This record gives sequence, structure tokens and C-alpha cells, in this order.
Amino acid sequence: MKRTWAEKESYKWKRTVETAEARGRAGQEIIVIGDRESDVYGLLASPRRRGIHVLIRAAQNRRVDGEPRYLFDQVGAAPLAGHGLADLLGTDKRQPRQALCEVRFCELAFGPPKNAEKDIPKTTVPVWAVGIQLVNPPRAEKPVRWVRLATWPVRDFEEARRCARFYSLRWLVERYHYVLKSGCRLEAAELEEKTRLERLEAVYTVVAWRILGSTYQARTSPGESCETFFTREEWQVLYAHHHRRAHPEGSGTPTIAEAVQWTAKLGGFWGRKGDGHPGVKVLGRGLKRLSALVEGYHLSSILGPRLRSG
Repeated sequence: MKRTWAEKESYKWKRTVETAEARGRAGQEIIVIGDRESDVYGLLASPRRRGIHVLIRAAQNRRVDGEPRYLFDQVGAAPLAGHGLADLLGTDKRQPRQALCEVRFCELAFGPPKNAEKDIPKTTVPVWAVGIQLVNPPRAEKPVRWVRLATWPVRDFEEARRCARFYSLRWLVERYHYVLKSGCRLEAAELEEKTRLERLEAVYTVVAWRILGSTYQARTSPGESCETFFTREEWQVLYAHHHRRAHPEGSGTPTIAEAVQWTAKLGGFWGRKGDGHPGVKVLGRGLKRLSALVEGYHLSSILGPRLRSG
């Protein structure tokens, strides 16, 4: 027996939109961003409250309604809107770098697929497609092209760039969940009561935010003060541990890059010339050890006089 869409795993994207609708304030605009798994016709065709938008990465090369071309060819044939820079992540076959990209966009529509489930609206869906393709990629690399589908109008180059920038933020959300699950090991917590698990999640949410936020702040704004993520007591303990002396009076607050580097070294980061930036794992371990050092500092202030006299 054929399953309905509501019985399939891809229906989670519909539930995500419903959650956004339930939690969003009246008049608030919300963009639900999904990866290749979210490219399902039902998500695009399902009705949404005004102000709720969807932005997904196209995975299905669908037939464009009223056109002889399929999606990817239709976007590739659109006029060149302009050029932009994209940050490419490193892989086994590619070094991380900034690459020049061509940007195209067009309005199009999809009709319902022939095998659409019974519980999916059978209607023509208008979308705006934004195509991003690398200019003159190295011969050794596979050509990179992305197509994003937006449910709100994309009328010019700046709006197309805005779509690309919004989608790029999904990576930070992915990393946040990675820290929450793997770093904080939320899923490994053996708690039977729902309320206790929710309280633990609330605590770990702050921890994950701090780990991820300080990691990327050190990379994007390395010269800023570390006191966005570190208390004065924490960075002074960090400084003393790293330099084996107290922080000199009047010499200024350490930068976020310095504090993150010192913390990562507590977690096992070597910090050699070719090691690059510290990651979330070593920073998480370092923050845990830093907490113990700060506690030791508190105890020394209490027990110090007695230990010195005894």
C-alpha cells in the first residue's frame, strides 16, 4: 500500500513550517531553510501563513511548467545578473578558498509530479530560482553549481545575493547542532523524565552557543575584546596559566583570538603554524578545563592564607 506524505520522513519539513507558524509573531517574517533533503514538491506546494517563506537547495532537476527545459538548464540559460564571492569549504580534494561565482536568477513554476501522494495539494507552484556557478574552476576539481529555490520574489541581483547569503547561514546552524549533539552529548543523557531533559537542553544550549560563537568570532573578528564570551576572571586565569604570570595592569584586555587560542590549548590544541584555527571539539574540552582552573582559583583565595601559614 502506498504511504501518504505524512507517513514519510520528508514530512518533517512540513512540520518545521508548522512549528514556525505556531511560534512566530503576527507580522513577523520567517525563512525556513532546508538542504537537499527538503527539495520535495509537498513542501513547496503546501499553503503557508503570510510571512512564512521557504528557501531550499534544489536536488531534483524538475520539468519547468510551460517550458521545454528542466530546472537546471532553465536557470543556466537565465541572463547573467552579476558576480560574487563564495567561501568554499575544504574537502579531501579541495583546499578551502574564496571563489568567484556567476549569479543568475529567474521566476518559474513546477507542476505536481505524476506520483504525488494523495495528501499533497495538486497545484502549480511558483518559485524563484537562484543559480550560483564557479567561474573557471581548476581542471582537477569537479565544477560546482548550486541552485536555490525561494518562495518570495527575487527581482534583482542584490535580492539574489541575499538568498545566497541566507542559505550560507545554514552551515552555522548545522555546526550548532553538531556541538549540541556531539560536543555536549545531549542524546547520550540517560534521563527518563521529559522535564529533566528539557532543563538539560536549556543549559547545553547556552554551552553550545558559547563554544560555537567564540570559535567563529575568533576567526571573523580576531581583534575584538574577549569579554564577549569570557568573564574577566576567566581570561585572567587563562592568561596566568598560559604565561605563568599575572596579567599586567593597564595592558588592555586580550583579544578573542588570543583567549580562544589559550583555551583550545587547554583542550589539546597544539597551535603549530600549519594547524589552522582551533575547532569546536578542542575548544569545548578547553572550556571544561578552564572551569576547573577557575574553581581552583576560588579555592586558593579561600585556603591560600591557611596553607601558607601552615
